[in-house]
Amino acid sequence: MLCFSVVPPMGWEEIHLSPSRRESQIDQAGRGLRDIIPDWQSVYPSFRRAMALSYSQAWDSGVRYAITSVPEPDEPVQIVASYMIAVLPPASEDGTDELAQIEENVLAEREGVRDDERFEASKIHLKGLGDAIQVDDLRHPSDKSDAFVASRRIFLPTHGKVLMAVGYTPQVQIADVLFELFLRITQTLEIWEEEE
Repeated sequence: MLCFSVVPPMGWEEIHLSPSRRESQIDQAGRGLRDIIPDWQSVYPSFRRAMALSYSQAWDSGVRYAITSVPEPDEPVQIVASYMIAVLPPASEDGTDELAQIEENVLAEREGVRDDERFEASKIHLKGLGDAIQVDDLRHPSDKSDAFVASRRIFLPTHGKVLMAVGYTPQVQIADVLFELFLRITQTLEIWEEEE
């Protein structure tokens, strides 16, 4: 089994996606909103279902670690961002030349990028971890949206799998600063294998 650890930024909170901790995480998220959302009793069942579905889908897609920024009322700039790590299957069928296959898969995404969106892919080296493919993009979350979401994804082939670290933010005006933060978090990764 592929295992990893990472050092999160100070003040960020972990989101527990695993089936064993999911219910308590949803309860915790709900408690924080109880006093903020009017008519909470009627909203809560829908909120609970949406959170359960979102966490379940993330877990099923390979996400094994997720953190989110926590608003600090006294700070002049509020950061709204999330960071996740997913363990994905190998990019190539035979497990050879993983980096080239990842790069090919990523570049195929470029075809779907609209004229007003940004998409940049590059090969990077993560000290102590190896070569990786980094993708920075500024995209619309859906075809019907004029808003943008910025993300930095880093694909790292390791131990016969692909580790994907991804940071998201709707704060596109400070995306480059947050991209650097997402890279710094990824650089704290330690990866090892354990017997199942």
